[in-house]
Amino acid sequence: MEINTILKFAGVITALVATLFALRKLHQWVHPIHIEPSYTIFFDNSHLGEICAKIINRSAESQYILRCSARGIYSLPYILMSHIRNPLIRPSLYPNVWYSPVVFGLMKGEPIKLEPHQPVELSCKLFDHPLNAMFTPYFFVEVELSSGRTVRSKKLQTPERWKYIGLGLTKNESNKRVKHRPLKSAGWTSLSLGRLHERYVLQTYRIDRGELHVK
Repeated sequence: MEINTILKFAGVITALVATLFALRKLHQWVHPIHIEPSYTIFFDNSHLGEICAKIINRSAESQYILRCSARGIYSLPYILMSHIRNPLIRPSLYPNVWYSPVVFGLMKGEPIKLEPHQPVELSCKLFDHPLNAMFTPYFFVEVELSSGRTVRSKKLQTPERWKYIGLGLTKNESNKRVKHRPLKSAGWTSLSLGRLHERYVLQTYRIDRGELHVK
């Protein structure tokens, strides 16, 4: 009787370990890489900010990164209200409601090969140009692999300062008030472009030397 009990207990332990191993393999297959987004804010006029991403290969096989980019995303209440107000939007136009039209590329050139458990850090600098402004409340980093799979990071809150990129705010204009009117958008195709210019942007802030890095 004791031997049978021990064998049953050993069988249960073996089955549990096998299940955990299978679940781990499934998780690695669904999420072969891990993305840690972050950003850096600069105050020395070299550039206004930097979007960063640390990518780690969590699978047991090599992974090839074809594309890595960052994109702004609107809040869930805003997206739901947009669909409620415009219920007949074609599905092909949903990205215009969900995301910012501007995409920030974090890598250039050839695909990047990642060995198992190998990390890589990518970044994109933001300079003083209107197309670099980010008016969405959040942004995320997206990676496309050679297998065709696309992996997204968690959302990060967009720095308030990035709304004013391209408005000519420099160190010598740190206390200047800026009133910015929106561009008129025509149709859903240009709706997201119109959102790049909020209705009335009025903000006062001071720029100091140094930098701030946020994860």
